[in-house]
Amino acid sequence: MSTKIVWVGPRESDILYSGISFFHSVTYNGSNQNSNISFTSKVGTRIDHITQGAQWHLKKFICDNLKLLISENPDVRFLFYNPAQCLNMDEEIVSRTLCVLKPELYNIFRNKALMREFAQDCVAVVPYAHFFGKTLPDVHFDHSKDTSVILQTVHSSAGAGTHQFTWEECKKYVSAGTEGEEYIVSPYMDNAVPVNVHIIVFKNKCVVLPASIQLIEHRGGQFSYIGADFHAFLTSEQRDKIQTAASMLGEKMRTIGYRGICGIDFMVSNKGVYFLEINARFQSSTFLTNKLLRNEGKPSLHQLNLMAFFDATSPINSFQIFHEPESFFTLNGSYIPSWIVSKRENITNNFNFLLDGLSHNMKLTSHAYLCRVVTKYPLCWISTDYQLRLAPNILRDDDFWRSCILSRDMLNIKIGLLTQGIRFSLAAEKEMTSHGKVRAGVFQSLDLVFPNGLIVNSPYNTRFSSLSPYCIEWNGLNYILYYEDTPLSTISFAMEDPYKNRKASRGTSYRHAVFLATDRLRVHHELHCYFKENDRGCLFCNIKMKSGKFSLDDVCEIIDFYLENVPFRHFLIGGGSGTNKEEPQNILKIARHIRSRSNRPIYAMCLPPKDLNVLSEFYDAGIDEVGFNLELFDREIAAKIMPAKGAIPISTYELAYKKAVSLWGRTGAVRSLLVLGLEPIESFYAGVEWLCQLGVMPIVSVFRPMDSIVLKDALPPDNQELKNIFNKATSIASKYGLTLGPSCIACQNNTLSFPL
Repeated sequence: MSTKIVWVGPRESDILYSGISFFHSVTYNGSNQNSNISFTSKVGTRIDHITQGAQWHLKKFICDNLKLLISENPDVRFLFYNPAQCLNMDEEIVSRTLCVLKPELYNIFRNKALMREFAQDCVAVVPYAHFFGKTLPDVHFDHSKDTSVILQTVHSSAGAGTHQFTWEECKKYVSAGTEGEEYIVSPYMDNAVPVNVHIIVFKNKCVVLPASIQLIEHRGGQFSYIGADFHAFLTSEQRDKIQTAASMLGEKMRTIGYRGICGIDFMVSNKGVYFLEINARFQSSTFLTNKLLRNEGKPSLHQLNLMAFFDATSPINSFQIFHEPESFFTLNGSYIPSWIVSKRENITNNFNFLLDGLSHNMKLTSHAYLCRVVTKYPLCWISTDYQLRLAPNILRDDDFWRSCILSRDMLNIKIGLLTQGIRFSLAAEKEMTSHGKVRAGVFQSLDLVFPNGLIVNSPYNTRFSSLSPYCIEWNGLNYILYYEDTPLSTISFAMEDPYKNRKASRGTSYRHAVFLATDRLRVHHELHCYFKENDRGCLFCNIKMKSGKFSLDDVCEIIDFYLENVPFRHFLIGGGSGTNKEEPQNILKIARHIRSRSNRPIYAMCLPPKDLNVLSEFYDAGIDEVGFNLELFDREIAAKIMPAKGAIPISTYELAYKKAVSLWGRTGAVRSLLVLGLEPIESFYAGVEWLCQLGVMPIVSVFRPMDSIVLKDALPPDNQELKNIFNKATSIASKYGLTLGPSCIACQNNTLSFPL
């Protein structure tokens, strides 16, 4: 076999970890250096190579350059990303192409209907109807006609030609199409996860490699593949089912003469594994699979593919998990993100950028391929109701959302900052640290103060905040919040409490007893969590275990100091975990001391007390507001995520709420926090409604992943979903004369609430 092998495919980075010294590479996207011949680098324009309009130009480019290479090196050989692509080219190219199957095999595996027919005796297949022309067949799929369906042209790939429609929308789309078009229609599987598996079919066996979760961008009813996550989020039972199904399909393919690499797509739900399609080619995730195979000391997929075609015996067997998994996502768009333009000046070493020749002076078409970003972090999470959530900032904000941000819609800006976080330019970071430390917010964040008084608690120095479109710049006079290249607003920060390292008379550190945040002084009667001490703490909690108890006399002394020396509007009393019998009396002692010195509002937050009569004492002591945080309404999920706190019966909360409302009224003075993102959305809405019916103001805290918590890989809903949740939860609350809390605007900083 000739050693002069030329790679032909979409990206130069596809062969980065191939283990093969290619003579040349001819690609759509590439550097045009180091023996690479790249279409986009030559024409100076980045394109979306999936579109039909681009295909003619790309085919001509490839043919012309392959013929040129043949004229210069008659013994050259070609290896295609998609071998079927060569079959429509001149014979001199086809005859020199390695690892090509018979056309009739590609005909099967290019047609989604024929693939499902081929697979249905090996594995459960997603239900479908196959039809031609402009009339949608009358099928039901055991679901109502108002449920979404997926319509696909039978030869679509990478999401192109795939649409999500209502039944009526589907009818209209089909009727407006062409008479000869061929489609399949399937039910939309909302609670299911897309999975891809590489297999290599040898003459005598089939090798199945670890599955990756497919990262799918869903926008405007269309789907686009944007990456893969090899982290083991699937159960061992699901992985077994995937491997069994892939092996059965591979064996059937082997018997009809298939050889070499392919990718198989499945949908995985809590009900089972369902076949979607076979891709008879290398995959977008091949390059990362190659890297992970190299880390395991195994040959690359490119090498295994060549072995399969040249009757070699496979040097590896099937296996299910990579020991050091990684993920990647693809950036597409009509503009280059600012964190790439700025040469990734503040991007951590946790991300590796494969630019494939991207330069800042390139022209960009709509949805153009920009680059791929590789990370050791998971990029997705399967929620409790089997929704696939993607990490903040790996998706590009859609045009409508972007227009809302650029029009300075503060609700949308707040939602974006809550989830996407912030970056700092080097100049802003230098300026920020030159005058002392900025006050840290809760949840690994900073509090951004807008000129209108709005305060937003935004993640900072987290896994994905370095990829945020929000960046703070320093112009020599002010900090400016930017969204990509557009300035939105001046920003300020509160500085760190200068007194936090002082100690009271009996040795209690100020920073243990109180915490200065936004416009409040948070007062702790103790820091100890008995739940966490006994390994029954909440999995989303980042509170570190400290020496928990200290003198309440010290606490009162510290309160007096802050009343005399530090401006703030109100108090929040919290701490402990409700197991200390003295906790209610400790709260009362602190509250009575405050009230003897000040008329500033007092908010007490604790677990429902065992003796509800103490709430009357709270009220009489001058406590203005009380909160018993339910956090998760679904008590089965609560018991898993909050082993101790989740075991408290909901009836205990109900009795406490009713007693408190009888004292403070249905005024919003009685509150409960719900953590959004860790239970099914319908359960969350039911929790909001239940609280409001009782006269309790719901406070919605959006879950955030932090490296210091057990649920560090869990992810919140995306921005648009949060906007929809805000609107619906607000509507529920308004039915009962309430709003989303808290009522204090400054205290809304880390909640899904907004001044109305």
